[in-house]
Amino acid sequence: MLRPIGKTFEVKPSKRFYIPRKWRDKFNWIQGHSVSLRFQESNLIVQEEVSETDMVCVIGRKGSIFIPAEAIDRLNRKEIRFLSVYVDEAKKNIVLVPKSYTSHLKN
Repeated sequence: MLRPIGKTFEVKPSKRFYIPRKWRDKFNWIQGHSVSLRFQESNLIVQEEVSETDMVCVIGRKGSIFIPAEAIDRLNRKEIRFLSVYVDEAKKNIVLVPKSYTSHLKN
């Protein structure tokens, strides 16, 4: 079940997303740990499991991950400027949902 955490991410080139400390600690995601980014429809999923087709990011200081240019370009092509941050505790995922789409989610 997706749960909003009250954070918003602005889509910009060379932008870092900071995984909130509460969720880094809960998921045991530490600096130097690899996570993957993948699209599921217009949502951007940050997850621990890495597959060959996923974009891989390394968690930096204060839980930062660099959002690759290909992800930013894909979001920009869809004219997505802001993403609301959700967490899926059961799957240990952070889900970035286009702000205009968030009203369609059921908690």
